[in-house]
Amino acid sequence: MRAFLILVGIVVTVLLVVGFFRGWFNVSGSTSSHQVGARLTVHPGKMESDKNKAARAVGIHTQTAASPRPATSTDHHAGSVDRSAE
Repeated sequence: MRAFLILVGIVVTVLLVVGFFRGWFNVSGSTSSHQVGARLTVHPGKMESDKNKAARAVGIHTQTAASPRPATSTDHHAGSVDRSAE
């Protein structure tokens, strides 16, 4: 259970750091006499845009990997002759 909580903590930390650098979150602060304020702004449109870009990139790679490759001279079946008709 402890290892699972550590893993969740690491994943959350990585997401926060990546999100901050990708512009998903903005943190701003203000001070006045004896008061400190902090504001966290979330940009869901930027998150959605990045999610769609990642989905397209993964889709392109999976389509490329799933397409059949052309036969080459190093294939075992290339150049074999069907002798069942003889």
